[in-house]
Amino acid sequence: MIVNINKAIARKLLSLYPDITIYDEKVPQQFETPSFFISTYDQDYNKRINNKYNSTVNYDISYFPNTDYKNTEMYEVRTLLLRELRELEDFRAINIKSNITDEVLHIMFDVKYSEIKFKDEMKMQNIKVNENVKEWFNCLEHGELKIKNFQERI
Repeated sequence: MIVNINKAIARKLLSLYPDITIYDEKVPQQFETPSFFISTYDQDYNKRINNKYNSTVNYDISYFPNTDYKNTEMYEVRTLLLRELRELEDFRAINIKSNITDEVLHIMFDVKYSEIKFKDEMKMQNIKVNENVKEWFNCLEHGELKIKNFQERI
């Protein structure tokens, strides 16, 4: 699922900045600028009922600026990303926040999703029905059950 979310984030970034390089594995030593780096730093994965699970993935998109006016460039990129990152195709970014550390812009957000794991096993088997139950209830309504039980004990 995280691979699908990463692809959605990359497609969103490419739609906003088609000429900027996006890294998602690791940033090489001689990397291009400007560029983005998509990383996750935490994930919760909780079981719900049966085969249902909830997960929250915490993302950090790092932006490495290129110009001599790095702060101005980062402010502009931050404003656009804070506006546009909410909708990521089938996913939604929540708790979006940003900071600038060591001339790198960080956009941090969470993506929540649910999933169902399907198992190839039989969940139910055929059940046998006792057809004598109807007779037992009829006897109970007419008070005959006590007599039958009493006669069976004798």
